[in-house]
Amino acid sequence: MRKCDHEMEHEDIERSKEACELSVAYLAMKSQVENVRSEKEFQRIKIVKNISNV
Repeated sequence: MRKCDHEMEHEDIERSKEACELSVAYLAMKSQVENVRSEKEFQRIKIVKNISNV
């Protein structure tokens, strides 16, 4: 059974909305991971500097 174009269009919009939300969530997660990584790097540099100051 073939759906009418209007319904198909509606499904496409829903699907693209979901895809958009997923990519936004992915980007947010990715930037969080980057922040954590740079924070750890920053801590490590601080520790190394403290050790070399002793």
